Amino acid sequence: MFNTTQPAPQAQFDPFNLVDLPADPSLVRATRLAARTFKAQYAAFLLDLGDRFYVAAHHNLDHRFVDKHSAVCSMVVEQQRPVTVHDLSEHPRFLGHPMVIDAPNLKFYSGVPVFGPSRQVVGVLCVVDPGTRDSAADELETLVEYGLFIEEALQHRWLTIRDALTGLYNRRYFDDQAFTELRRAARNGEDISFALVDLDDFRRLNDHHGDGHGDMALQQVSRILAQRFRRPGDIVCRYGGQEFAIVLPGTPPDQAVRLLDDALTSLREYAIAHDLSDSGIVTFSAGVSGCTPAADPPRGLLEDALKQADWALRAAKSSGRNRVRQDTPTKVGSH
Repeated sequence: MFNTTQPAPQAQFDPFNLVDLPADPSLVRATRLAARTFKAQYAAFLLDLGDRFYVAAHHNLDHRFVDKHSAVCSMVVEQQRPVTVHDLSEHPRFLGHPMVIDAPNLKFYSGVPVFGPSRQVVGVLCVVDPGTRDSAADELETLVEYGLFIEEALQHRWLTIRDALTGLYNRRYFDDQAFTELRRAARNGEDISFALVDLDDFRRLNDHHGDGHGDMALQQVSRILAQRFRRPGDIVCRYGGQEFAIVLPGTPPDQAVRLLDDALTSLREYAIAHDLSDSGIVTFSAGVSGCTPAADPPRGLLEDALKQADWALRAAKSSGRNRVRQDTPTKVGSH
C-alpha cells in the first residue's frame, strides 16, 4: 500500500516541481481535510512518476516514494475513476500484501484521481485506515472535491513554472533549477551541458507571415526540443521571445551538439514557411557550452557557462545561421 522504495532522482518525471521540495501547503491542507472527513488514520496525495509514486503531501505518513506495482492507488490510475475498497483483506489483488496481513493491517481504502492540465491522471488523493467501514456517498463526493482542490493547486504551480504559449518551462524555472542541476553534476562528478537556441530571422518572420504564424513556429520548435531532450533531469525552457535555454545533465558538449543538430534536422523537415530567410523555411541557431564542475561550484560558474553558450550562439549567427556551434575559448569550470 505504502511500501517505501529508494528514491531515484535520475528516473522520475516531475511536471509540477514537487519532488524533494517542501510540501505545498495547499496539498497538505487537502490531505489533512480528507483524513478528518473520513476519520482515517492515513491520507496522502501521491504524484505519479511513471514507475512509482511520490508522496507529495500526507497525513501520518513518513514515506517519500511508493512502489507503484503494489499500491492500491494504481487501480485509480488504471481505471481513471474513484475506487473504494471496504476491506482490503478480502480483495483478491491484495490478499498477501504485507501492509494488509501485517502491521499496520490496513483495511479501508478510498482514492480519487487527480488530473493535470491536459486532463491526464497525474496522481491520486487517498485515505487509508486499519478499520473496515462503509463509506457514505457524500463522503466520497467530498473526497472528489478535495481532489479538485489539489488540481487547482497544481494548475497554479504549473502556471508559475510553465510558458503559456509553448508549455515549456519558463525562465523563472530555469533560473531556479539550472544551478541545482549544476551542483548535482558536481556531486556526481558528471559532465553537464548548456545550450541557447534562437530562431533565425524571427522578427522578419512575424512581420511578413503574421504573429499567428510565428506562434505556430515557436510551438513546433518547442515540441521538437521537448521530444528530443526528455531524459529525467533535462530542462528545456522558453528563455524569452524566440530564444530557448536547455540544461543537459550527464551530457558532454559534443553530444549536446549532435542532439541539437538532430533537432535542427527535424525542424528543417517540417519546412515551416519563412519567405524572407535564406533557406525559405524556419530554422534556428544554437550555441553549446559544457563543463565538469568541481565540488561546491560557485553560482558564477553557471553565469560563465551561459556566457560561453551565448558566445557560441553568436558565432553560429555570424557564420550564416541555421547551425549549432560549441564554445571554443575555454571549457568552463572543469576539474
